[in-house]
Amino acid sequence: MKQYTDMDEAAREVFTVAKLLHWQRVSIANTLAGKRQIVILPTGYGKSLCFLVPAVMLPGVTLIIYPLLALMKDQKRRMDASALHAVVLKGGQTKKERDDAFLRISQGKARVIIANPEILLVPAVLHRLGACNISHIAIDEAHCVSEWGESFRPAYTKLGDIIARLGVQRVTALTATASPPVLERIQTLLFETSACVSTHNSPHMRRIHSSPRAEIVRGNLDRPNIHYRVRYAAAKRPALLSEVLKAEKPCVVFCSTRKLSEEHARMLSAYFQAQAPEDQCPVRFYHAGMTKPEKKAIEDWFFASKNGVLCCTSAYGMGVDKSDIRTCIHAESPSKIEFFIQEAGRAGRDKKAAHSVLLWSSVDKRHFPALAGYAHTTRCRRQFLLDYLDGEQATCSGCDICEQEAKAQENASSNARTSTKHAQSPLAATKNVRTENATTQETDSAQILQWIQKNRLRYREEDAVFLLQEEMNKSEKNGADHVWELQDIRTVLAALKDEKKIQTRLGKLSTVNARRTKKLLTRLPHRQRHQLHHLRRQIRQLAQGLERLQQIF
Repeated sequence: MKQYTDMDEAAREVFTVAKLLHWQRVSIANTLAGKRQIVILPTGYGKSLCFLVPAVMLPGVTLIIYPLLALMKDQKRRMDASALHAVVLKGGQTKKERDDAFLRISQGKARVIIANPEILLVPAVLHRLGACNISHIAIDEAHCVSEWGESFRPAYTKLGDIIARLGVQRVTALTATASPPVLERIQTLLFETSACVSTHNSPHMRRIHSSPRAEIVRGNLDRPNIHYRVRYAAAKRPALLSEVLKAEKPCVVFCSTRKLSEEHARMLSAYFQAQAPEDQCPVRFYHAGMTKPEKKAIEDWFFASKNGVLCCTSAYGMGVDKSDIRTCIHAESPSKIEFFIQEAGRAGRDKKAAHSVLLWSSVDKRHFPALAGYAHTTRCRRQFLLDYLDGEQATCSGCDICEQEAKAQENASSNARTSTKHAQSPLAATKNVRTENATTQETDSAQILQWIQKNRLRYREEDAVFLLQEEMNKSEKNGADHVWELQDIRTVLAALKDEKKIQTRLGKLSTVNARRTKKLLTRLPHRQRHQLHHLRRQIRQLAQGLERLQQIF
């Protein structure tokens, strides 16, 4: 392949990219100048060009380290399509396969080596790489160095040593999501370690002399085409079904476990088959526990699908680059904000309008505290994510909170024009919206709680469950039938009881007015409060006895 000297010419002729973006040019220029850098660009910005363009401009070979085999495979397919031939080094290869790969490198038939961190720990592989004249090392999805290195991918913590032993000066770590602590960890593991390791005995290993700190290239991290929204729901199943029904397709539903990805896929598929067999929406699941042929079949299907729904774990997130995903729904909360940003960024990589929806419940607040701030923030959700990444200040181009504020200001301005005497100022309207959003409970819980308040002590709990199921299905706005099942109603009731908002009295549902009860009790002397406690216990025992008698007779 021709060795290019102009980055624009290389991008245009090899990768058919008409024009490089500003931060791509900065990163490429740094690499050509021999600098070490951490490049932070949003998902869909074209980070791969930051190391592929230098690969056709620099002498020698470029080593690219990826975290997942699926991503390695997908990137090799793209490189081969661009006539930038690459070889893959991974576990499970035969001696002949590995010898053939190194032979192609020595003959100049491959300009790129694709590898995962684990294969670089094999002494024989590392020794042979030392003779390959590697001019640039790129670590893609570099946040994995911090997030996986000390948990289940210890090879990531050794990358600094490997870089030092190979003696490569040009090193680029690329990521879309890196908070300040993650950035600091990347600096430590990749760059500070690689700048101070002693010279290896092999003649192919060279000591590198450089600054222990890498230069940070940070682009505009905002994805203005993504609309962010949180749906509060105690019962996740009907909320997920409702969101998928109205979501723009193709749609990805991120699930926290393999089991849930399969369960959600079966539930959605069964509903579509029962309700609209003539206009069926195809649904599949995807997770790391599937065989390679199964995963490939799903990847190929979803890559070509225009209306499919894929229920998957994070195993899909960095696996396949599908640019036209219109909606990402998080059925369960991720454990870290970085994971949420990475997964939400799967949508709208073609720069067209896309949606990110997080389903959130009070249970999530206990189990996934990292996303609690995002779910309950009273300010712009987009800016919340940017602030977490230490990013820029951005004008919101779409989130549910800012839309509510804009609507409140519009209503306040309309009221001001019609009645200046009682009009509410736009500032006060905005404050009210923020207060309302800060105290918003799950939408389904609020609706069920309102029904119980209206029908206080009128129905026994089991009868109320059936009535509430009918009421909730009537209120669905998607024109869907039988979205709510009895178990969903019981889930919400259990959550309301756990939050001490409702109780069962004489077998019937009633709301709890804790503030009024506490106020009345404080007026009673201690002795009378003690007597009242025993009286309430006797009443509960009597109620339980009456229920048993009713069952007998």
